[in-house]
Amino acid sequence: MASCHDEPGKGSGVEPEPQPVARCVLVYQVANNNGLASKSIDDLNEMIQAAEAGIPGDEGKLLVYNHRNGKAPVLLQIKASGPDTLKTYGTELTSVSAARMLEVFDDIRDFAPAHDYGLILWGHGSGWLQDGTSDIPAHKRSYGGDSGKWMNITTLADVIHDAGRPFSFLYFDCCYMASVEVAYELRDAVPVIAGSVTEIAGEGMPYHLTLDRFFTPEKADIEGAAKATFDYYDEWGKGITRPECYPKSFSQRYCTMSVFYTDGLDRLAEATSKIYGRTPSASPTDMTPQQYGRGSSYKDKYFDFGRYVADLCIDKAGNERYPGASGDLDAFRTALSACVAENLSMDYVFGSTIPIKEHCGLSTYIMKTPDDAQTKNYGTLSWYEDVASALKF
Repeated sequence: MASCHDEPGKGSGVEPEPQPVARCVLVYQVANNNGLASKSIDDLNEMIQAAEAGIPGDEGKLLVYNHRNGKAPVLLQIKASGPDTLKTYGTELTSVSAARMLEVFDDIRDFAPAHDYGLILWGHGSGWLQDGTSDIPAHKRSYGGDSGKWMNITTLADVIHDAGRPFSFLYFDCCYMASVEVAYELRDAVPVIAGSVTEIAGEGMPYHLTLDRFFTPEKADIEGAAKATFDYYDEWGKGITRPECYPKSFSQRYCTMSVFYTDGLDRLAEATSKIYGRTPSASPTDMTPQQYGRGSSYKDKYFDFGRYVADLCIDKAGNERYPGASGDLDAFRTALSACVAENLSMDYVFGSTIPIKEHCGLSTYIMKTPDDAQTKNYGTLSWYEDVASALKF
């Protein structure tokens, strides 16, 4: 008779609470009216391919928020048998609104309780550019690109904070997000971040080759995922064909990848602010910045951070620009190396348009006049307030 008492799931009509898995990874795909809808399907198929190979296994769950052209947003669980729809969302909110993102963050805890969560942001990216408030009609910036609407990096940081900072890593599968401004804004939101200082080719991360790194025991291997992504393009550029991609040739593909830890960013900011406050000019005439952006909107927004700081300390002839600059530069480089754990680049990006002679793993914006703080609201960033505002012109 002892077996006849009500037990959840055994005749009581009460569903048992799902047991927490070791890790749940959320891929947040913004592919609505932004040219990426077909790419989101390609990547979903890569995830299913990984699931068929046994990833993430019994101790992990892979969830995808997918919003693409003409479809209601859905939350999917990726399984070997295909995607299961966990929830369908309304279209009254854009996928780059704080309210929608918080809703999804809450939902993954309900559908996939886990001891650890990871976040992959998938879509367009423009780094630190700060004009993505919801009441501006177009050309909004930073992350997303849902029908022309974007989320500011400051908003993203707030959203992760409001969600209880649940993520142990953030992987940007989108362009231009490995900037020191982005990293610094997110320094209290997530401990490790992966991204690219420049554009990412349309194929993005090869999920069928990287997902196992996100589900390694103890902690996710973010450096391994970034390296696997870089190697995919690096090998492709050396003559390997990719029959699953169109076109199959490497033409105009490229890749840079970085992984950085945020707990050292306050020290990096302190070392940088010291140099910015002592160097005689924010824009020396003989500096040789390493460019990462292209096109009218982006070519003057992203430069190699390490090269720029070095140019503020040492002139082209090898002389200190101010007394003690060499020591300050050494301290800066020590702080930078403590943050950047993976730093991978090809010799060129955009075909052979821009040579990559230096790549420290983080980009930065170079102001040439005080008015440049108004460019895309650069002056609203924590990096400007704490560091870049010390520059002299």
